[in-house]
Amino acid sequence: MVDVSGQPVLTVHWRQGAVVHGRVVKIGGDVASTLQEFASDCAAGLRTDAPSYDPDEPPEEEDPQRVASLDEAFDTELLQSLSRGGSHPSATGEDLHRRIICWALIFGVDDERTVFVHKNNPVQLASKPLIAGLFDDALARLTEPLFAFDAHFDLVIANEQMIILDYSDFEVLFRESEAVLARAREWSEALTSQLPSTPASTEALEVVVRRNGVIRRKVTSIIRRPYFNALTPSVVREKLEAHGLDADTYMPGGELDFNADTIQDLVRFLNEDLFEGDFSNQPYAASGKQRLGTPS
Repeated sequence: MVDVSGQPVLTVHWRQGAVVHGRVVKIGGDVASTLQEFASDCAAGLRTDAPSYDPDEPPEEEDPQRVASLDEAFDTELLQSLSRGGSHPSATGEDLHRRIICWALIFGVDDERTVFVHKNNPVQLASKPLIAGLFDDALARLTEPLFAFDAHFDLVIANEQMIILDYSDFEVLFRESEAVLARAREWSEALTSQLPSTPASTEALEVVVRRNGVIRRKVTSIIRRPYFNALTPSVVREKLEAHGLDADTYMPGGELDFNADTIQDLVRFLNEDLFEGDFSNQPYAASGKQRLGTPS
């Protein structure tokens, strides 16, 4: 059960290179109570039985919630910044001119902390020569930043897990930042070291993993699959041929060859994205998956 009682803390966060900075924006009165209502409404809709998050299985619109461990937040800098809660310094006017990537509403402290996160910059800065508001029936110039909030949250962090409410925004925040892309080498090596691969494979795969979000999600999906660590060259060769793929092209000399011409096919193959139509016998490549049951 998510607790949204007590005075909420509002924080904003931005990236500076690989480092994430956070600041506390002091709130009170109607602003604090309205934001608390937003969080309360969100909490009421959270499901305790939501399916587990899978980077290779985007949820359907009618059932968007997914539950994930904190390990799925590859941008650990952002996760740590959010977890600091009210211990961040107070925001200054200069801070509010940063390119803020998200704001968070935080309840509780330490292990009891609940964090509601929205990928959005709530600060509305005056970018035109004259920005005015109506005060006492007369227009007056606005010189200070304004804040605009809505009741949408992209994820909730509580009880050592994340409840993902918006798959796309979660991916942008925690799996596509420059800090995350820096791990492309790590993931590429994890894939090419498990099975014999040509010397140039790791570097070629790294280049594609950095620039292609679809391939990146599939690679991180492959290396976490239970079957991956049990694969052998003979099994891979057998399955390549079963899918009508020339094993000598994809495994010259018995080694997987990840290159510009083979990476997409090999990643799809290792991620179990290739199949054959039951009636047409036509080979297909799936862009996503929806599991129908648990294999026996």
